[in-house]
Amino acid sequence: MNLLNFLDEPLTLRDRVAHWIQGAIALQVQTSLREIQDCPTTKAVQPSLEPIPSIREIPVNFVKKETGVFYVSAIAFRLAKQWQKSAAEIAQSLIESIVQLHPANNSKAKVHSFAAVGQNFIPTANLQGWIFFEVTNQGLAQWLQDRICYVHEIDKFSSSEVNLEQNPQKPLRISTGSVGRGSNFTEPKNPTRNSTEMFEAQFLHARCCSILRLGMQENLIQFDRTLLPNPQSNDLSQPLSHDLSQPLSQPLSDPLISPCEFRITGPQPLPWLTEQGSLRLQHPAEKRLVSQLCTAWDQIAQADFELSPEQSWKLIRGTIPAFQCFYAECPIFGEERRREEAIAQIRLGLVALTRDLLHYLLEHPLYIIAPTEL
Repeated sequence: MNLLNFLDEPLTLRDRVAHWIQGAIALQVQTSLREIQDCPTTKAVQPSLEPIPSIREIPVNFVKKETGVFYVSAIAFRLAKQWQKSAAEIAQSLIESIVQLHPANNSKAKVHSFAAVGQNFIPTANLQGWIFFEVTNQGLAQWLQDRICYVHEIDKFSSSEVNLEQNPQKPLRISTGSVGRGSNFTEPKNPTRNSTEMFEAQFLHARCCSILRLGMQENLIQFDRTLLPNPQSNDLSQPLSHDLSQPLSQPLSDPLISPCEFRITGPQPLPWLTEQGSLRLQHPAEKRLVSQLCTAWDQIAQADFELSPEQSWKLIRGTIPAFQCFYAECPIFGEERRREEAIAQIRLGLVALTRDLLHYLLEHPLYIIAPTEL
């Protein structure tokens, strides 16, 4: 593991926590090897002769709490036998290594602050050896903004590509502004049998698109003008000429742009934090939706972007009520917009993130059209 590139963090919170743990394990191993080389006669125990575990192999789980976003890891228990130490001792040493990895804690510092890890996580360990990571306000805001700006890398995780010229019998089943070169969308292998459930998911996706259009018309957010149906205007109501009920034989746009014509480019960043550094997302319904978004993308990444239809529907069933509760209890326009524009903007950000998640779950694992309007 190249520690020089350590700060190139992955895009899910779960993987970011595992990323820091992986770096701490690598640092522990390197330190031990250096001690053995410097003093060959030492009887120090080498932490591990096995390969450093990958991010996906490191046990990290989301913890549901009303007070914030937390993750817990049992990595110390897994390493105890290899390193011939207690889990509590390993957990504490890993936290110290995590702190050392943060650039703010350079070698000249006399005291390393545990609260300064990336300014995104606060790691702690209990007496048993469990390691807990609290996601800070800044860490959560950074992750939300990263997802807003995220460019899909779905093709990187695809096992194969469909060549439209060589495989004309495999049409793409897509929505407007969602596919393009190298996409491997084919006819559904396991189509859903619940048409009501499918329509509910499609309706919610279209509803999110409608809310985002209104947000742009109210000058609360801006989209990438080059991705609009008509780049010379801000009108997203002009439908494309293709009939969405029919499969496509030609791509409409580049799939690496996300979320296509609904990609928010302003304000950048969205005002997730107040000037004092507090998170503006304080309503319980906002927190529940953020929790659902975190766990959904964690599971998608854990599956290497290859969810089964059953896994996809389970995430959709969790997302729909979370969004409906959020939208019912957290107004965006009208009085709320006049009271504090920043609140309206970050709520539109949550709408965009929900749309992005539904778009992926519908079109990639399920091969179901995610319409932008109904």
